[in-house]
Amino acid sequence: MSYRSSGYRPGCLRSLLSLLMGAALLIVGIKIGAWKPDILDDTEYTIGRTIADFLDSRPVIAIDAGHGGDDPGASGIMDEAVLTAETAKALYDLLDADGRFQPVLCHEYNTTMTIQERYAVANGKYADLLVCIHANADPDGKGSGFECYPAPPGRKYHKESLAFGEMLVEEFSALGMDIRGENGIRYAYYDDNNEKYIVESSNTLVFDDPSFGMLEKTKAPAILVEQCFITSESDLALIGGQSGTAAAQCYYNAICRYFADELEEPAEQSSNADESEVSPAGETEETDAESEENYQPVELPSGN
Repeated sequence: MSYRSSGYRPGCLRSLLSLLMGAALLIVGIKIGAWKPDILDDTEYTIGRTIADFLDSRPVIAIDAGHGGDDPGASGIMDEAVLTAETAKALYDLLDADGRFQPVLCHEYNTTMTIQERYAVANGKYADLLVCIHANADPDGKGSGFECYPAPPGRKYHKESLAFGEMLVEEFSALGMDIRGENGIRYAYYDDNNEKYIVESSNTLVFDDPSFGMLEKTKAPAILVEQCFITSESDLALIGGQSGTAAAQCYYNAICRYFADELEEPAEQSSNADESEVSPAGETEETDAESEENYQPVELPSGN
């Protein structure tokens, strides 16, 4: 089963040209008829995405390192922004070296960008998956473990986001991380006073309140991950220390699983397989800037 957010796959040039001609006529009609801007925006996005997929069909993975620049995030053994940036870079390098993906950083190291600017980067690159990397903190130093927040029920990409989240939980659990809550997957919402509240993934009700801005506004499956507690030495040791390399490997493994149905064998492995052939037959994954920036860990009544 493929979870690719775009239904289009590169095909014959004639089909592509027909699609583009029809889309161009639609855009002209929209502009002449002064239709609603959101209709025009969606049409232009779809056309742009189709062209991008035709030119390079490799999945685009948008990586958003939480905080950065003027915002250090939570504080602990190290600043959250430093850990998220290091983890994001390590994940970028893994995906880039693989060759089957197009990794994109939503912002460069130690730069200040709003949530709006960051999801604009993901959408502008026609991301097939967005991973927002964060870390928790506990002033008492007792908190530990992994949790993630996929796009909630009722959102367009909820099913795909949840599927990727389940893969992440498996990868981080195998790493030895404690899994928080019922199963490591939760949904976050903001009420009318911009106060955040959390529900477990077993609650499948559709809430009207908005979730994290990056999840709401990115036009692809998206997930926000609290990969560890930066106030826990044991957590940091498990994810690979301040470089976050072990965590990056977990993200990479989950991404490869998520896109498994449409990925070819990595180039390096394919090359090795060719060299070892002996048979003649040739057999051989907030509604605004303030929502995320004000994020603080919330302990549920259950104490998880």
